[in-house]
Amino acid sequence: MSGYVHETLEQFARATQAVIPCECCGHFLLSAENKNAAPAAYAMADSAWKRGAFGGASLEEIRVAMKGVLRKAYYLCPSCSPD
Repeated sequence: MSGYVHETLEQFARATQAVIPCECCGHFLLSAENKNAAPAAYAMADSAWKRGAFGGASLEEIRVAMKGVLRKAYYLCPSCSPD
């Protein structure tokens, strides 16, 4: 996926609070562990895809990319959390 697609999906994940920036350093995205947020992020991505926001990418590609964004989020900040 292009950088634009990844950044857009990350914005959707942030907007729905599926992921949140670390409160301490702000450099890493953390899982908000909000069960309602992930479906909302997927819904935003689906809606954007229907409007043609992702060019020629298939809906499946967009959903797989969103899954990657959500899975990439940490549970503990690797910079701020003690070992």
